[in-house]
Amino acid sequence: MLTNTVFTLSQSVDVNKALDNFCDSDFLVGHADLFNYKYDGEESALSESFIAAVNGRKGFETGGRLYGSWGSYQSETSAQTMNRQPDGSFSTALYGLDEFPFSRLRLVDGELDMDKLATGNYLLEGVKTDDHGKAAMSSANHQVADVLTLTCGDQVREMTVLGHVVENPKTNTDGRWMGSVFFLPGEVYKGLTGSTYVMSYSFNISDDQETDMETFLKQYTDSVEPTMNYESKFTALTSLKGIQNTAVLIGGASALIIGLIGVLNFINAILTSILTRRQEFAVLQSIGMTRKQLVQMLCFEGGYYAALTAAISVVLSIASSLLIVRPLCGQIWFTSYHFVFWPLLIVLPLLFVLGILVPLLAYHTTEKQSIVERLREIE
Repeated sequence: MLTNTVFTLSQSVDVNKALDNFCDSDFLVGHADLFNYKYDGEESALSESFIAAVNGRKGFETGGRLYGSWGSYQSETSAQTMNRQPDGSFSTALYGLDEFPFSRLRLVDGELDMDKLATGNYLLEGVKTDDHGKAAMSSANHQVADVLTLTCGDQVREMTVLGHVVENPKTNTDGRWMGSVFFLPGEVYKGLTGSTYVMSYSFNISDDQETDMETFLKQYTDSVEPTMNYESKFTALTSLKGIQNTAVLIGGASALIIGLIGVLNFINAILTSILTRRQEFAVLQSIGMTRKQLVQMLCFEGGYYAALTAAISVVLSIASSLLIVRPLCGQIWFTSYHFVFWPLLIVLPLLFVLGILVPLLAYHTTEKQSIVERLREIE
């Protein structure tokens, strides 16, 4: 039962579901600090030489820069409580996106009108999501059409919330939540903040060149610019495989240990039954039961025990899969429940083999004594 449960859980890891949370493009490059959640503006900026190297690779399709900095805002309608300043303003994270990463933003409500956003009078507010990617509107500080005053350095601008989009710590922010986050088109962002430092660069590449690009990025970040780093579908898959293998290793080891204990108990029960019934077998043989008939009876009993164990295991495995594993998969963001039965199909035949072999071997140990010697033990 435990073996089947472990494999059901490990086989329920949903790669596509997980990649939707990890990646919204084929590759994302940035300074190593970004991937360690230590992005700090100019000191952690992505180099233009890295971007140029990526753009020059065979199979490159499209890409775009993501800029990031910090500012503050004042609003009479804000629900934010975190990072409130003495003057009543709130610290906030501000991001600018080129066309490609902007197109990857997931709209929750309002509108994503590029013409309005390009005027510099509108912005998008980011909202967090739960583990299943559902927008948590409780993290929104404003309603659509709310007005706020945004301050970046010596620039002060009144802006209107045009809509809400999903804030993804893996793809469109530096991974740190300050209580609020706003998104702007790249050109509007640069005009407002005066900053041109690139935080990250996301891009897509043709399917036949993905492996070559992965190899190139690994070599580039190891030897050419070791302060840079990257994430991709491959690195995300590696992380998922690690989680999956850990689940199989720990669960499999537990199942193996408990399984061995169960097998030993099964063997012990049959051995004890046979050894304590030696006199009974001697009496049966003394009144005419042949050795072949006795062996058949013992094998039938062993098979009966194995069948009973198998039936109980099947019922408990199905029950645990439906009542425990399925709800658990519903709570884990990177799993989708799949019913798995094949581990039992492997284990149960072995149980039947044991149910037949153990009685045979045990009976042979009792045969070392003659029928007369065993009958005398009764006296």
